Amino acid sequence: MKLIICADDVAFAAMFASNTGIEWIRVSDPANFAAEPTADAYFNFLPGAANFDYDGLLRPVFINSVANTHLAADNVVRFNGWNGFIEKDIWEMAGIINDSAALVLKQLHKTAIVTQNTPGFISARTIAMIVNEAFFALGDNISSEAAIDTAMKLGTNYPLGPFEWAEKIGHNHLYDLLQTLAFTDPRYECAPALKQLVEKG
Repeated sequence: MKLIICADDVAFAAMFASNTGIEWIRVSDPANFAAEPTADAYFNFLPGAANFDYDGLLRPVFINSVANTHLAADNVVRFNGWNGFIEKDIWEMAGIINDSAALVLKQLHKTAIVTQNTPGFISARTIAMIVNEAFFALGDNISSEAAIDTAMKLGTNYPLGPFEWAEKIGHNHLYDLLQTLAFTDPRYECAPALKQLVEKG
């Protein structure tokens, strides 16, 4: 099976390690997908993956698009490709999982959980809210990052604390999702401490 991937080093390493027997071809720009018409599928992990033009590609296109719900065509499938989620055996996805897409997922040993085409899917939305609440607590000087992480891991048996999750996922990704969700629901308003951190760069 030949899979074309456009990804940063972290995402590429996670995907490459997921299975042997796959011919991975890494490209720097999804515009290069069309140069590989014999591929079995295409993966785009770049920011703004939902905004690229995938017309002309007949095989499945998997895009890491957590906040943006735009699906360009029937062969385009959204999934949560945040750091820490790529490695999971179960992927949340939105779109049509046709036979070709199902075959690719089987080769990758991934199980698809198809959700509504909404921002954040389920797990990313939940993690974003947990992280956001932790930043509210930090901003209110309730405790330190380390103490909040420890309390959440000991109290809830989470594998990572909220600040450890934020570091792994990327503060900007969490911020983007919260901003998108807050357009329709004020419960998702970004904590000032998180917003300030992202805006400082």
